[in-house]
Amino acid sequence: MSTMRAWLEIMRISNAPTVLSNGIAGGVLGVMAVDPAMHPSALDARWLTVLSPLACYIGGMVLNDAFDAHIDARERPNRPIPSGRITRAEAFAVGALFLAGGVAIALAYGSVESATGAAVLALLVIAYNAIHALTAGSIVLLAVCRALAAIVPMIAFAGDPTSILSSGAVVHAMLLAGWTLLLSFLARGEMKPNPAGLMACPSCAHLIAAGATRCSECGKTPNPAITQTHAVRNRLVVGSLFALAMIGVAVASMTLLPRTPATVASATDPGCGAIPIGLVLALLLVAMHERHVGGRLSTPRYIGILIATLAAIDTLALTAVGSPLAFVTAACFVATLFLQRRIAGS
Repeated sequence: MSTMRAWLEIMRISNAPTVLSNGIAGGVLGVMAVDPAMHPSALDARWLTVLSPLACYIGGMVLNDAFDAHIDARERPNRPIPSGRITRAEAFAVGALFLAGGVAIALAYGSVESATGAAVLALLVIAYNAIHALTAGSIVLLAVCRALAAIVPMIAFAGDPTSILSSGAVVHAMLLAGWTLLLSFLARGEMKPNPAGLMACPSCAHLIAAGATRCSECGKTPNPAITQTHAVRNRLVVGSLFALAMIGVAVASMTLLPRTPATVASATDPGCGAIPIGLVLALLLVAMHERHVGGRLSTPRYIGILIATLAAIDTLALTAVGSPLAFVTAACFVATLFLQRRIAGS
């Protein structure tokens, strides 16, 4: 059981429902990019392509710990590799297998174009894990990876990659990328409540030991005058405001997605509307409430909520185009928050 939990931890399995949600939304929008009045069949084999970005996500999370084993040994010794529950060699092997599997799934059940997208996703995952400790700019790669989680199934269902551009469906992938950029920026300063003897890097807010000559995350020289509390609090406040703005952008952008009057359900129609949108509004209240726990900053929990929001954005998109699968992505949002209570998502 200890070994199994170690693998679930290193895979960040609690966040996996958001990747499935992105793929489901991508598949629906891919079909509607070709014919706005058409909805995908539940029996369509191309649905299996949603497993492609999921496999790449799991592989990327495992490789993240493998690449960062030396950093975790100093700063997070309870992680699976430093604690000895998983070896670094095992992590590299399993991570590579998942990435290869992601490309193979996209090729088998999608198309050459979708497999190419999966291959690009796998390469970006490797690139991010290799350089993220060197530069804060690496979060851009992470944002593109999240966009590809929707684009790979989107291309598989659309057939012609140009149709997702001309229809506006790619707007959804751009929203996912923007949200990921936000939460990745905030996550670079995360650590549980204000440990003594730690300060924040002025460039990336990653916590480092007081007196350290360089930041282990971005390589910059630390500034003792900038405290962990100050750096993280500023990011939480800015993040909360930006979260509200992003939700507004998401709702406004739904008008650019492929749809016809016949396919757009009103907020009172059963199957769409009030419940999914209410879920997103509830998310904002939860995020603001849990920003502080017991009077202390709880950055990891806040980041976890922002990660779950990726599925809520999918729910908004599918609600706007009148797809009943909005309830599936809403379930992914709830599942992510539930699983994060068992296995930390951040």
